[in-house]
Amino acid sequence: MAQAKNEQALRSVNEQIQSAKSALGEMKFPKSNGVALRFLELAQESPMQVISKTLQSKNDWGKMIKEYGRLQEQFNAIQSRFTDAVENVVEDKKEFEEATKQYYAALLVMTDCQVYMANALGKRLKKDDTEERINLLKNESQTLSKNIEAFKMNVNRAVQNMGEHQLTSIKKGEDVRLNEIIPNIKSAYDRAYDQHNPFWKWVKQLFQKSDRAKEINFLNALSEHKECSEFVRFQAIRLVHGKIQTEWFGEGSKLGKMLGGLLDNGKFFVDKNSDETLVNFLEQHEELKELMPDSLKDYLAEQDKEYKDVARNVFSNRIQ
Repeated sequence: MAQAKNEQALRSVNEQIQSAKSALGEMKFPKSNGVALRFLELAQESPMQVISKTLQSKNDWGKMIKEYGRLQEQFNAIQSRFTDAVENVVEDKKEFEEATKQYYAALLVMTDCQVYMANALGKRLKKDDTEERINLLKNESQTLSKNIEAFKMNVNRAVQNMGEHQLTSIKKGEDVRLNEIIPNIKSAYDRAYDQHNPFWKWVKQLFQKSDRAKEINFLNALSEHKECSEFVRFQAIRLVHGKIQTEWFGEGSKLGKMLGGLLDNGKFFVDKNSDETLVNFLEQHEELKELMPDSLKDYLAEQDKEYKDVARNVFSNRIQ
């Protein structure tokens, strides 16, 4: 009975670890890429790798846990360096690059060690203390998965920090043309990773999959559409701004603040008098609707009536 229960529990843990490993695999560099080779070199050179080899030479669980504790100390220091590098990416891009590579390599090492520990537990499923050990590894595998997801989010946040650093605020009563401002927003983010460097090409690939990148691309594609009016652009900007405000880091987003200042302070021009709503415009142009990330579609569905009415009132007071 205990064996069957342990088999099921360990199977679940193995699935969790393999899922984490797959998530890392989705972020890896192409094998032919020089940066990918450097990542592998870092993994081999890392002090964590020495501890990892020691851990994977042990058969005794107690000795494994001791080495895993040493591994965790090294990992925490590398993780802290990466977190600091994300916050300071505008001032030191090189440190961000090196810290990111090191942290990615550390995540690989942690994954490999968890695979080894899970395999070791699979050989002793009948033992009374195996359930407790499986639960410990379960907690560690869940933490690893969260760290991998946070890694991806923080790489994207670094790009956002770099892009937002180049955004300029709108002054009270400033004349604005949204068809000019929206492309400038996209250009600011493009410049953040537009460097002749394989590492930044990898960062770009990650960022382009994020909701923020999809939101910016959606705004730009909508703005460039030949049938799009300034009124529809205004509604789209207000939509993205509102959605940013609901996010965990939304209040600190410079893009959110820039769009908020634009909505509050801008003096808008219109190319024609229009009462067209964003929703109707998107229904007429499904190709634009498909560019929206799901999170933005959901927010639109929730907020449509309220934001539409407010947008019409605000915009009508500013046009000339």
